[in-house]
Amino acid sequence: MSRINKENAKNILSNVPEDKVFWVNDGRVLRNLQDLSSALANISEETFAYHVNNEKNDFGNWVNGIISDKKLANEIAKTKSKGNMLSRVNKRINQLNSLIK
Repeated sequence: MSRINKENAKNILSNVPEDKVFWVNDGRVLRNLQDLSSALANISEETFAYHVNNEKNDFGNWVNGIISDKKLANEIAKTKSKGNMLSRVNKRINQLNSLIK
């Protein structure tokens, strides 16, 4: 797997185009990984289960296809736990921020 450089890290952390935002079932709009982190910290278990279940992982698909962070997408695709997903997203945000500084 290729290493991420400063420019890639900035792109992954930046807002997605308006037509690529993630609409959460409860009405929230996610534009970046920080928004995803905040949503995971605050959404109900029911809303989480709507997006992440045995049939799908909407958050993982969005991170993979729109944010283009394959590493994080692979990690969160494996989890069905809101807390575990939040932990992985926050860890990745910190890793990317450390590359930018």
